[in-house]
Formats: sequence, structure tokens, C-alpha cells
Amino acid sequence: MLRRDVPSQRAGLAAARVAAQSALADRIEPDALPRWMTIMAAPAAPPADRLVEAWRAVSLLQPDAPQPPGEADMEAIRTLWPLIGTAEAIMETGGDIRLRCDPATALNGYGCSHRPRPWA
Repeated sequence: MLRRDVPSQRAGLAAARVAAQSALADRIEPDALPRWMTIMAAPAAPPADRLVEAWRAVSLLQPDAPQPPGEADMEAIRTLWPLIGTAEAIMETGGDIRLRCDPATALNGYGCSHRPRPWA
């Protein structure tokens, strides 16, 4: 069910996190990413000032972007941080070492990827 009552600031920051994780999954070097992507790709929720910094960059991509996120928006994003992201990033969390992907090979302990690999 589509929720229409989610503030656009929260939706924008969540979308930015997914975009940042997708860039890393595509093996783009973190140093080549824009600063907002580096902030949003962090494994742990960044402090509020960094989220506002990322919002300033992301809001330029949103038509009629509202004001920066408020305290409630920040708390919601920080609380949900581990659950926001690409499916493959979420699949790596909550399990043991066998589910985590090796950064060099992008394969988990079973020798599998959490993403499609048409070349394999």
C-alpha cells in the first residue's frame, strides 16, 4: 500500500540513501561520489547536521522542495536508517558473516551475489 502521508523530506532522504547504496553496489569508488552520496551511503546513521547537508544537495533535485527536514524527520530517518536502502544492502544485514559481501568480489560467504550478475 502506498503511503501518501510521508513527508517529502523523509522520502527524499530515503531515496538519496537508496541512490547512494546503488552507486556503491555498482562499484563506483567512494572518492568519486558527491559528498551527499558519501553521507547517505554511511553504514551508521549520520548526525543531523550531515543529513541537513545532504538534504541541501538532494533538494535541488526535487521539484518544489520543501524546507529542510525538521527534528521529527531527522529522528525518523536516523531510526529507520538500517532499514532504508537497496534490497541487496538490506539482505546483507541481520545475519552472520556468510551473508556479508566481500568488497573485492561482491560475493557473500556462499559465493553468491545479492544482485543479478548476467556476466556470471
